[in-house]
Amino acid sequence: MQLLLALAIGLAVFFNLRALAGNHRDAWWARLLFRPHGPRTDVRYLTRRELLRSGLLSCCLAAGLGALQVLAVLVPQRSFDRHPALFAAWLSLSFLLTFLCLLFALSGIILVVRGLCRSSRYVPPVPKEKEIEHTPYLAIDDSWYRKPAGVPEHVSCGGVVARVERGTVLIALLKEDGFLRLVLPKGHLERGESLEQAARREIAEESGLTDLRLLCEIGVRERLDLKKRSWKTTHYFLFSTTQRSGHPTDAHHTYVLEWSPLDRLPDMFWPEQEELVRTNTAMIKSALFRP
Repeated sequence: MQLLLALAIGLAVFFNLRALAGNHRDAWWARLLFRPHGPRTDVRYLTRRELLRSGLLSCCLAAGLGALQVLAVLVPQRSFDRHPALFAAWLSLSFLLTFLCLLFALSGIILVVRGLCRSSRYVPPVPKEKEIEHTPYLAIDDSWYRKPAGVPEHVSCGGVVARVERGTVLIALLKEDGFLRLVLPKGHLERGESLEQAARREIAEESGLTDLRLLCEIGVRERLDLKKRSWKTTHYFLFSTTQRSGHPTDAHHTYVLEWSPLDRLPDMFWPEQEELVRTNTAMIKSALFRP
């Protein structure tokens, strides 16, 4: 039993040292720990908060596995006297639980320490140009706002959804799976839809918010799409709601709804969306509190 314990400790230390050397990039358990952050299994691309969250998750998993190991140890040994095969299965399970407990415990400690050492203002590095199409870490620059000749054009619709909580105006923002920064809900206009209908549908699909009251059209913005293959003209509407959460129905993307105070907006993925909200702050408040 001591030999198995030593082997479990050695393997857990080995795997964690290897993961540490590679920034957890190829660690199979990192896919579980970093799953809420999309396809990012390299700690260089995680913020301080995400590192701490992943580390605490790892420690919780270790605690759960440790509890299972304690229960396994409490099984009376005489139960295995007449069943050698059962004893071998128990021994294998005990070894596996010990190994996984140590693996996640060490990984959690490493991630928490790295999170505490990382600045809250840390900005993940931007990958090479050839990787931009597949990465969530690119920075949008002026090239997205220059219209190339011959590029196809599309119309999109979206919305600024606001609600009031204890006198504070909150704006509905979305975090797409694998991306660091937040966006407004929006999408393509479908045949037969009005602009408002398309905005309502896209908001419902991406955020799950359906109890919407139209206040006004807030503005139109233009730019290239993410892959720079089409020119998008997006019509934004201002909606109010009392709904706090919903059930997104988008089959192709995973979104998480977050409510952000209007006066303390985070940095958003698309600069024109952030500019749209910030320049219309007074109008949004006026429309919401209008009797």
